[in-house]
Parts: sequence; structure tokens; C-alpha cells
Amino acid sequence: MKSERGFMVVETLLLSLIVIGLSAAIYSYVAAIRAEETAKARAAALNLVKEEMAYLIEKRDLDELEKGRYEFLGTSDLTPNNVRYEVFADIEEYEGDEDFLKARVTARWKIFQRSRELSLERIMLKQKPN
Repeated sequence: MKSERGFMVVETLLLSLIVIGLSAAIYSYVAAIRAEETAKARAAALNLVKEEMAYLIEKRDLDELEKGRYEFLGTSDLTPNNVRYEVFADIEEYEGDEDFLKARVTARWKIFQRSRELSLERIMLKQKPN
């Protein structure tokens, strides 16, 4: 019996190290999943913003683009990847020259209880160049 005295302390320390290691592994896994979902949401937002910018250029080419706010392709309900996006464009006259417009397309979304936003801005001629 005397030779078995330190086993309880060694077992407790070993079990503590195993629990700490497993906790760190689980935390790392959850953090990796969150990072991947955040990156997918941002990539989707970037694609939506680019698509809206192309839509605005097409409207400009058809001579239908005016100052004001535009919803995403005329709709407002966007939920790719189970994330709800709000995408809109603001068109205003460029302050330096009346022949130009400033288009700012913005995407907003919320993921993991945090609000995110991505914007692209472009200065373009009011009419399609010849």
C-alpha cells in the first residue's frame, strides 16, 4: 500500500491535462467553423455587391440610371447561405463634374451576433461612352 501513495496525484494531473487538451481542441474546431462561415458570408456579400454594380452599369448603358437609391436588382429579400443580406446602391452626382456619377453599393448582414458591412464605390460617366 505504501508504494501506491502518489498514484492519485499523478492520475489527477494526467486527467486535468487531458481535459485541458480536449477543451483546446474543441475551441479550435469551433473557431475554425466560425471563421469559415464568416469568410463564406463575406464572399457572398462581395458577389452580391459586384452583381449590383454590373446592374447599375447596364442601367447606365440603357440611359436609365438616375440619382437616388436602388434596391438589389429591384428586390430586397436576399438570404444565400442562410444569412440575410441587405444590398442597396446610392447614386449621386460626382462633386467635381456634372458629367459623372458616383455609385456606392453596400451590403449589410449579421452573422454570429455581429453586424458586417461591405461597400464598393465607382465613379462613372452619366452616359455610355461611345
